[in-house]
Amino acid sequence: MESIGLINKFWKLHDEHIFDNASILLYFYLLNVWENNSNNDFELSDRVLDQKIKLSRNTIFKAKENLRNLGLISYQFRKGTPTFYKIITDYKFKGKVIPAEKEETIEIPKAKIPTQQPTIPIPQVPIVPPTTETSKEKPKETPKKEVPSIPTKETPKTKTTVPTVPVPSLEEFIEFAKTLEVYSEDLLFALKAKYEQWNESNWINGFNKPILNWKSALKNSILHLGKTQNNVSIPKISRPKTTYNE
Repeated sequence: MESIGLINKFWKLHDEHIFDNASILLYFYLLNVWENNSNNDFELSDRVLDQKIKLSRNTIFKAKENLRNLGLISYQFRKGTPTFYKIITDYKFKGKVIPAEKEETIEIPKAKIPTQQPTIPIPQVPIVPPTTETSKEKPKETPKKEVPSIPTKETPKTKTTVPTVPVPSLEEFIEFAKTLEVYSEDLLFALKAKYEQWNESNWINGFNKPILNWKSALKNSILHLGKTQNNVSIPKISRPKTTYNE
């Protein structure tokens, strides 16, 4: 890859002429685009360049001029069209041409494989049939080693966390009740009593479960509040008769 030789050449030049970070970032990005384009010249808009290297246009402009003045790149700017870039491979520095380094290929000598392998004579071993005594012998059983039992650690029981219930204020409770269709001013006292009941029980309903959605619970409860309010009859208190003559 020719780009590796240009990178090594760039760092040699960097020892004599220290580049700023913007010039280094811009040159390596342009070198990457040049390599992806099969080492051919290419076009690149300033908007795409801003998005890729995350630098301001003023900083990019100064970095391009720095690279062009040192002879590393050349570019042509046309208004309304992307900028045309050219990567210069054999650029001069202090009057000397610095060629791009080429990668050295190391040849590994191939091992010589003999064409014919020498034949090794295999000695013939006479086969002795087993005797009756040896055939009757049972193989000795190896004693089994007892593996010590490893005590298992009891996993700690996870504590059940009670979900946090959003608690409304009394004003918020009453204001939401006023938005319901069945609300009437006669229910105001019953609503305050219901709020105090739920608040004292830490917002736990009659089934010993937390009231997670108090608005939904209030919609269901206000219907029963209206029925109980209508069924309650207020006794009439008559004025006692006077026992003396007026």
